[in-house]
Amino acid sequence: ILDDRQFDIELIVPSSDVPWVKSGSPFAFYIDELKAAFQAEVVQVGARIDPVSQTIRVFGAFKEIPPHMLAGMSGSARFTGREIPASKPFDPRIKHEAVPTAKR
Repeated sequence: ILDDRQFDIELIVPSSDVPWVKSGSPFAFYIDELKAAFQAEVVQVGARIDPVSQTIRVFGAFKEIPPHMLAGMSGSARFTGREIPASKPFDPRIKHEAVPTAKR
């Protein structure tokens, strides 16, 4: 059964940001399709750094589920004034997006 009431946020973060991204860290997640930001927090930091892209996966959860939220919507995260590109390997020349996914 797919539970559309709980959404995860998957971010791909540059490995250089690992020291300040911790479980419980708050962030704002801007959803492109809804044109609004929602409060979230880190629930898990990946266990390994990708050796090619020098990135790490970070998983977050919304503090409250945004209205009209659907799995697959994209956006970007902001941690204490820093914009964190996500969902694709990090390339500083490209603005990346994160994709919330429904928990199964």
